[in-house]
Amino acid sequence: MKIELQRRLDVESWEMKATVAFPQRRDEVQAVLALTKQRGHLTAADLVHREHGLLPGRAEIMGARLLTMVSDLKLLEQKGKEWVLTDLGRSSLDEGRTYVPEEDLWQMHWSEDPLVQSPLLSVERIASKGNSRWDHDKRTTASTNRWASRRPVVHELLREVSKTRQVRIDHLWKNGHLIGKKSLGVSIVAEPGQQASLHVQGSLPKHGDGTTSIDHRRILHDVRHEDLLSQLLLDAPRGSWNGHALEIAFEATSFEERRNQMATITIDQPNLDVLGAFEVVEIRDVPLLPATPEEAWTWAKWLLWDEWKETPWPEAQRSRWTALCDSLGVTDDGRALQPSLRERVMDLIVKGIERTPTESIAFLRAQAVLDLGGGEA
Repeated sequence: MKIELQRRLDVESWEMKATVAFPQRRDEVQAVLALTKQRGHLTAADLVHREHGLLPGRAEIMGARLLTMVSDLKLLEQKGKEWVLTDLGRSSLDEGRTYVPEEDLWQMHWSEDPLVQSPLLSVERIASKGNSRWDHDKRTTASTNRWASRRPVVHELLREVSKTRQVRIDHLWKNGHLIGKKSLGVSIVAEPGQQASLHVQGSLPKHGDGTTSIDHRRILHDVRHEDLLSQLLLDAPRGSWNGHALEIAFEATSFEERRNQMATITIDQPNLDVLGAFEVVEIRDVPLLPATPEEAWTWAKWLLWDEWKETPWPEAQRSRWTALCDSLGVTDDGRALQPSLRERVMDLIVKGIERTPTESIAFLRAQAVLDLGGGEA
């Protein structure tokens, strides 16, 4: 029962003035943060202390410069002559990475789709000669409040920029240029017993000319095949899902579904918790079971004679009936009501010229068994 869900992911392309921070390896910064955490606070004198300072024996002004540099990254704040960790400083120390902010003009692609890990999908610096271009841009602007946050936020991008998929947005100017809308293809695939996988692909416009290809895959650790199946089949157009099979009325099945006890179920535009709405979905090889004990007996009776190409001797009838009852969950009372060969012959007589070639041969064989005194099973 492989599940494949598909839909389009709506994307807005913006040109924005923003402060974007990229992670870099800055060992000296991490050392300052670690020492600050260890001591609770730090001074310039602590940094140049001869025995336990990071810059032993250096001039105190060098320690002050280092503290100011780390403070410019918003990782330390000054309280009098002492410096303490900020929330960003603690996060940076926990992650072991230093985000370095850059204020510039950027092209950004945003989406509110619940499937993306963060709303910012891609970011690209706009080549310009300083920010004067922005200040003199006469195009109509739109509010960026939908994408802004009161605090710096780390975003997981769909494509790498500057060798990383993670960037931190420290600040967005309140107005930007909405330059277009596009969509990407999204598919979720889940195999039985496994977590679902997400695939996002397509292209996004680059600043100027050309496009940027998106081909992003990741495992949806919180989405399992069984959970998806239960949600999809909860309101199945026919039958009732019991967690293992679709309990369905005999008359609601086709000949092939009765024979195989499997069905392809089509669900129109399912709307799933957390994941959102999708296009039409087909789920193949859904196991079927009779909805009631009476339906089970009717189903077993139909299968007993369906496409039987052998001579229906009594022992063969018993063996086939027992196997069908086991498969369909026929009750003990139902098992005792095994359909009779004589009733089968009468049904075929009633059909007359409407009998198929297979049924005509079955009729002759059944009649022969009765003529020979084979009787009932």
